Amino acid sequence: MNLTHGKYSVYRPHENHFELQRLALYGTDGRHPTPIKGVEQNLEQYKPDVIVLNSGDARVLHNEPIIMGKKDVYEVYKAAPSATIITSHMEAVNHATLSRKDLRAFLLEQGMTSRVLVPEDGESYNF
Repeated sequence: MNLTHGKYSVYRPHENHFELQRLALYGTDGRHPTPIKGVEQNLEQYKPDVIVLNSGDARVLHNEPIIMGKKDVYEVYKAAPSATIITSHMEAVNHATLSRKDLRAFLLEQGMTSRVLVPEDGESYNF
């Protein structure tokens, strides 16, 4: 399926992949509460230079995570030693439990600030 919106074209050959101006995004099978497993497979297969992670540690029934938290960010950091990681979804939904402030403190404590970015609302990056 091809979708065009303004100057951007999105190509979706299947539901877990789309491309936006030479940018390819790959999803996992969506099983919880261990989101890192599908991601590790994609990191090994595609070896991305830049990774965007939903990392607000959102939780629902039985307090199980439905998106990644700081430990998952750490695992992706280890699994992709050459990639820049951009975190998202902190403070974006009411059931997110990880704030930008808390994630930044964790990254500093772990020595991960050189490759993991925690953008403010509206902030952008060029690669």
